[in-house]
Amino acid sequence: MSGYFMKEFNGRLKSGNEMSAIRLMGATASFFKYFSNVDNTTTEFEILTGAVSPNKLYTHNSTSPVVDLYQKIMEKMLSLFGADQEYCRSNMYRYSIADYQIIFSSIDSITRMQYYIKLDILNNTFRLMDNLVQCLEKVTDIDPFPVGYLETINETATVIHRIMNRLVDVLLPDHIQDLSVPNDKAEIKEKLVRDAERQALQTALLWRVNVSSLIDFTDLDNKANMLYDVREHFRKIQEKQVELAETSFPIIQNILVKTQNVILRTLILGERHEMDKPVVSVITEIITSDSIKNRTDDYFVGVQPSNRTFEQITDNIVAMKVHYFKKNPLIHGENATTVTSGVSIFNIGNDIKLDVKLTNKGKFKYQKFLPLINPEYPEKMIFFSFDVVNDDDAIIIFMSPDGFDINNPVNFTLYTFYFSDDNYPTSVSFDFKKRIKMTDWEKIGFKIFIDQGKFGKGTCYLGIKPETAPDYSDYIPSKMRRKRDATQNATTPSKVGSRFIPVEANFSLIIFTTGCRSWDNTKKTWSSEVVLFLK
Repeated sequence: MSGYFMKEFNGRLKSGNEMSAIRLMGATASFFKYFSNVDNTTTEFEILTGAVSPNKLYTHNSTSPVVDLYQKIMEKMLSLFGADQEYCRSNMYRYSIADYQIIFSSIDSITRMQYYIKLDILNNTFRLMDNLVQCLEKVTDIDPFPVGYLETINETATVIHRIMNRLVDVLLPDHIQDLSVPNDKAEIKEKLVRDAERQALQTALLWRVNVSSLIDFTDLDNKANMLYDVREHFRKIQEKQVELAETSFPIIQNILVKTQNVILRTLILGERHEMDKPVVSVITEIITSDSIKNRTDDYFVGVQPSNRTFEQITDNIVAMKVHYFKKNPLIHGENATTVTSGVSIFNIGNDIKLDVKLTNKGKFKYQKFLPLINPEYPEKMIFFSFDVVNDDDAIIIFMSPDGFDINNPVNFTLYTFYFSDDNYPTSVSFDFKKRIKMTDWEKIGFKIFIDQGKFGKGTCYLGIKPETAPDYSDYIPSKMRRKRDATQNATTPSKVGSRFIPVEANFSLIIFTTGCRSWDNTKKTWSSEVVLFLK
């Protein structure tokens, strides 16, 4: 920090004008310039797709002198802020509501360059925010609440949310590694070889080629070495993030809840306040207890009190608070890697337990397939394999035949799906079988659903067999059928067509595995025991 700034800052404090000193920090921070500090470490996707060669691998291990200086200035400013605000709770009315708007705006200005925020300063910054929000909650405890402060409170809450979104984004990793499993080059290489052999076998089944000639083991060895280096880089960062997240999450929750308590004073029955950001979304609403039942929302498709808890709601009017984290904030718990989508937290007070239905946001893999056309192969199956990520995952498949019209069965081709967990299936050797029916049709294709736990973690092998369909060559659409004789309308198609034409069986396929998990705070683990994945 420059001598001039410190002299000016200390002078304003000594004069008793604390708000002037706070405004000075915010104004000074607004002049921070952007210098990129993005972690441009080579990604696993770049390695696996061959976009990066071993001599081009990059890991981000240092910052520029300019960025380093800005980080030191930010840390110093926040420490000055903390020193001035630490006695706020002992004198709750030290600042007015308008003062808190300036205070949070100054912190927002100091932290606006997110890439300058270091993990080292997060713990103290969260505690500073927690302290200030508690003071704000106390100052706004006015009944009736002054109408003139409604806009000020809404703007202040927005700034608090913006700061928290920024800090939580820095705190949490984009991709979680399982730290309970060591980072081992040999295991990485083994998995790459296994996946390559699996893909090669799949190709061989389709095109009758030599499997061994399709695998470049030297390339796999190079990729294994690069993956090890990249994972080791992010692993060291994540170890610090996990430690911080464990201590910070209760504070983060406290900040968000108390901010919502302040917002609630500005709402009336049926009114909703929503703050949405890329990492953290916050919804606050005053509703009647009856309206909790079967609620539908952008963040959930149903919410209602669990059995034997509804009678605990003694008031007809309740406050519903929802936090939605796009990143898993409970990364310190066991099985944290099984949570790959957002985390929702619901609270209506009084320890009321809720049954909540959430929309599935699992990641899916899309690929275009052509059926096997080699007439010498006896099974006439299209083979595919995919990974079941966790032992208790469900499997969902959508298959859409090309040019398919649910209202016109002339070109219907039926399919049977065969699943196996140890090798590519045949029509007589499989673990699970499903033949699609017209009732399986949904908007984007035929849906095949396999309950969670049917197949364990690991590779699942799939064989899709196009079946000869009924002969609908004499089928007449409904509009023309009226013009025909009634006896003609009663004619049924023959049971089986005379031949199988593979080119007419082309289809698009979507496969993803997903599950539903809840946080067990007693055991500090993510579990699927008390949740159910609905079809």
